[in-house]
Amino acid sequence: MSVRRVMPDIASEAVEESRDFYGLLGFEEVMNHGWVVTLASPENPTAQVTFMTHDKTAPVVPDMSVEVDDVDAV
Repeated sequence: MSVRRVMPDIASEAVEESRDFYGLLGFEEVMNHGWVVTLASPENPTAQVTFMTHDKTAPVVPDMSVEVDDVDAV
């Protein structure tokens, strides 16, 4: 099993303001579902951060997301 990406998930009611701030650092929006926004570095696309107002799939906002090459094997 190989870890491909580890990304912080930050609970925020100021998603747009967070996106604007991280934009000053060079991050670009790569996903936006309204309640969850992910930003990534164009030079290193695995360098990402996610902001969530809530999680539509769970009772709490997770602290981090981990992408692995084979979730079924894990």
